[in-house]
Amino acid sequence: MSAPVTTHPHEGNEDGDSALGDVFSSSEDDDASVLSETEQYVEENRRTYHAPWINGRYLLPNDKPEQERLDVQHALLIDTDGLHKAPVQGLLNVLDVGTGTGQWAIALAEEYPSAVVTAIDIAPNVMPNWTHPNCWFLVDDAENELGMGNEKFDYIHVRLFHGFRHPIRFIGHAWEALVPGGYLEIKEFEFPLQFHDPERAKTSALTTWLDIVIAGSSRLGIDLTITDKISMMLVDRGFENVEESISAWPIGTWPKKKRRRMLATKLQGYWLETLAAFIWRPSREMDWHNEETQVLLAKARSEICGQKVRATMHVRTFWARKPHPA
Repeated sequence: MSAPVTTHPHEGNEDGDSALGDVFSSSEDDDASVLSETEQYVEENRRTYHAPWINGRYLLPNDKPEQERLDVQHALLIDTDGLHKAPVQGLLNVLDVGTGTGQWAIALAEEYPSAVVTAIDIAPNVMPNWTHPNCWFLVDDAENELGMGNEKFDYIHVRLFHGFRHPIRFIGHAWEALVPGGYLEIKEFEFPLQFHDPERAKTSALTTWLDIVIAGSSRLGIDLTITDKISMMLVDRGFENVEESISAWPIGTWPKKKRRRMLATKLQGYWLETLAAFIWRPSREMDWHNEETQVLLAKARSEICGQKVRATMHVRTFWARKPHPA
């Protein structure tokens, strides 16, 4: 069985934030208008990006290669970390923020059939055409608000927090949208990568790629090095039982142990696509010409496929609980 993939608008106030309580009270004309806006994509460097209403702030494309990359990413995360780390039980109302192709939301809805899973993202074209009856997909921007009318959630899940321009504000929105005792879980890729031979890596194309992507993203208002700040953000907002886990993902065919080499080989293919997905908008901000970026991509891909530059990607997961009132 399947449920419809639904879209809902976000209405902004003078500060650009959505008005709480308005999300579920819009007319069909409003829905059609927002959907029309979100389908106005931008083409750059033979890639398709999110609509103009995102104002170019989202780094990654939304075309077919990117959707395939996200599906591979989901499979890798599930294989290594499972569906969730937070000790959630008896889930009733779940929010998946930045759902992408929706694979996590669908998997959770299947695993917890008594829960209602709401999944939001900024672009409808990446969302699936089918889902479980207890899973709904909405077009909305999590940078604005998470009140979702009068809805409250007992579990909020976020992947790749580094896409947010205002992470502290988002954590505040999540706090308001959670019921007391509810959990917020954030899964994040750590930038920069870790190298087994840092001295050799200093002059590598992969290090140059990382420098360009991190610096260019910063000019766009996006902090890719946010992982070291997340725990304190959660503590400062008042969350309790803040915990973290780290998974190390080797990239390439260099690991000696069979199980690690199998994971690393999968990561090699994933990173060959990731290199291209991340580079274009940051390199433009750093005033790189397209030809320079293409040369850098070719060199970085060669290093990913070789044995000399051995890189490891850290995946960090944070979860914390909103306390009950004293």
